[in-house]
Amino acid sequence: MTKSKINQLLTQSKKILKEYDLCEYCLSRLFSKKLGISFNKPLGKKPTEQKCYICKNLSLTLQPYINKMLEISSGFEFSTFVTGTTLKPSFIDRDDSIRSKFQLKGIDSLKTELTREISKKFEKKTKKRIDFQNPDVIFTINFKSDSCDLRSKPIYLFGRYIKKSRNLAQKQKPCENCIGKGCVSCNHHGISNLDSVEGKIRKFLFQKFGAKRAKITWIGGED
Repeated sequence: MTKSKINQLLTQSKKILKEYDLCEYCLSRLFSKKLGISFNKPLGKKPTEQKCYICKNLSLTLQPYINKMLEISSGFEFSTFVTGTTLKPSFIDRDDSIRSKFQLKGIDSLKTELTREISKKFEKKTKKRIDFQNPDVIFTINFKSDSCDLRSKPIYLFGRYIKKSRNLAQKQKPCENCIGKGCVSCNHHGISNLDSVEGKIRKFLFQKFGAKRAKITWIGGED
């Protein structure tokens, strides 16, 4: 990159700071890629007590979310993971507005960079590996509700059974309250009882794997 181009970008960054209070994280995100420097390298921004116009200093307080990921995954065995995030629309709107107003094309969004930063920190902390194609577990961090959810990769089992009683139904009726979607009444299982072949199989899976939901696909059946 030419010296004049670098000076132009630095002038542009100063212009943005005159109009908006930005944290070092967001300022670096907007310009480090174009300047060809490492992300989070200081760009000469002076500390301020004002909250960042774009992220409201969320970018500077990621550790609590790393702690949530560590806590919620403590009972899981996994080697790979991937992280997804949910932001308030206002955060996305402010970020898009800044990038559009100052024509900052090709810059990663706040959501993309937050997701990447959290994943990198968790990877470094746990020695687990990021895998976008086939992760063992999927984290979803919701910045709107200040929460973190974890979903594991589905486990597939194949088998056959012999039914010795004609009074035992093969399939289980869905919960009448939620029509199979899962609710408090059915303990989020989606079925009314566990008194059929399907119910007994599901009960075993719930106890064995600590699961709440199980989907059974029948190949043939007496019903």
